[in-house]
Amino acid sequence: MKKKLYHVIKEASKEWGDADFNIEHTRQKEFGDLATNIAMVLSKQAHQPPLEIGEVIARKLRKYSMFSKVEVVKPGFINLFLSDEVYINIFKEVLGKGEAFFKPDVQGKRIQIEFVSANPTGPLHVGHGRGAAIGDALSRILSFCGHTVEKEYYINDAGNQIQTLGESVFFRYREICGEKISFPEYGYKGDYIKDIAQNIYQRESKSLLEKEEKEAVKICAEYASNTIMEDIKNDLKEFRINFTNYFHEIFLYPDQIEKAINYLKEKDLVYCKDNALWFKSTSFGDDKDRVLKKSDGSYTYFASDTAYHQNKLSRNYDELIDIWGADHHGYVSRIMAAFNALSPEDCKLHIILVQLVNLLEKGERISMSTRGGQFETLRDVIKEVGVDACRFMFLTKSTNTHLDFDIQIAKEQSMDNPVYYVQYAHARICNIFEQVKRKKINIRENVGNYILKTEEEKNIVKELVILREAMDKSVQELEPFYVVKSLINIACAFHQFYNRRRVIGAEEEIMQSRFKLIDITKKAISTGLSLIGVSAPKQM
Repeated sequence: MKKKLYHVIKEASKEWGDADFNIEHTRQKEFGDLATNIAMVLSKQAHQPPLEIGEVIARKLRKYSMFSKVEVVKPGFINLFLSDEVYINIFKEVLGKGEAFFKPDVQGKRIQIEFVSANPTGPLHVGHGRGAAIGDALSRILSFCGHTVEKEYYINDAGNQIQTLGESVFFRYREICGEKISFPEYGYKGDYIKDIAQNIYQRESKSLLEKEEKEAVKICAEYASNTIMEDIKNDLKEFRINFTNYFHEIFLYPDQIEKAINYLKEKDLVYCKDNALWFKSTSFGDDKDRVLKKSDGSYTYFASDTAYHQNKLSRNYDELIDIWGADHHGYVSRIMAAFNALSPEDCKLHIILVQLVNLLEKGERISMSTRGGQFETLRDVIKEVGVDACRFMFLTKSTNTHLDFDIQIAKEQSMDNPVYYVQYAHARICNIFEQVKRKKINIRENVGNYILKTEEEKNIVKELVILREAMDKSVQELEPFYVVKSLINIACAFHQFYNRRRVIGAEEEIMQSRFKLIDITKKAISTGLSLIGVSAPKQM
């Protein structure tokens, strides 16, 4: 609809030349169905008052039957009121296309999304959960819109954190064996470390004490990381997330890393300084050059991450999407520098930073720290509020906004709970159709002349159009939040309709039109919920 309006408005304003202008849906009926700032934009380049320009454009627009009213208001907005005919035509289009109506016209691409990728050193916490919900919802939306999407989890099973994990478990193992130990400050302190140590003790008894400490730590590290990774996979499965591939960091050592370094050397992008190898990341916009290999010969995390992205490039994707936590903000510029050095221009990398989650319980924040063991695991939150509420709540804010996750609201079966609010709209529609069956009311396949005259009916149609636009915006901006926001607004429009208008018992032609309206509304809600991994219950 916006595209058609854009061309109509552009034609009406062509005497002032081209301009970039906006058309926005309004939320208050007195301002029309849509409003445009075209007159104010043209005013700057034409040096004429926006109200004068607006009146000229408005007179031309009033000639179109698609508008029931066009008005100009200060400081120069043009408010557009759509005719009943437009709403009927949109409604017919939605009915004719069904689910396809909500799909934007895109050229399908092969896209890889890497998300979660939590170190196998502890359980998933709610911060990981938000990234998981965002990554999976984005994957579903992109797939729905015609892209081929692969989801990947990067397992950081090499480096210092795994060594620290092994040492932490071995300390607790020695403690179980009866030794008096002083647990190191740098160690992982959660109860899960004690549980893993206990499992090792039950399997090995005191045999690890007879081995060299290095070997014993290695055994503890391997057992612990595998155990934790299996728990992570189980949690993700319960959270309705299945990855296409799990990629192990250890696979990159040393051949893949050396391959990446040699590639950069061939492009004269590596130099030696202080017995270390440096990448010229400043040549690609980074604030300083970065170390690839330390003076002791060990690789940096940056080196393995560079090799990982070279590996991704070798798999011939059209686009790559990395979803990271907000604490990786300082890492973006160096990875983008490495990627631009490695990549030809036929592949793009998008890095999405997911802001923090503040978990609230009874109005107070709950502390989260993996190493300190003071955190609420994702598993705990799912158990408390359920998968549906958990996934939905994680998506109620844009990725670049901090999220307050209120457990009490997520548990409520009330209109204050956004997921309940949307699911209840779907259940209400299902209940209407159950009544139709019980009362043996005939729903005609061909209605003939559709009757949609009330504001409540028009608002539903308007929100269905906005859902299609939200799909497009979610794809363009890689932001599933727009779909969630649209679902809430569709539910709001339906609840208002439900509370003010009758379906069963209305005049025959009106009733038949409303059957079609609520049916397509039900399908829109169920489609939208499925794209964010949330169920659409038939009764509540």
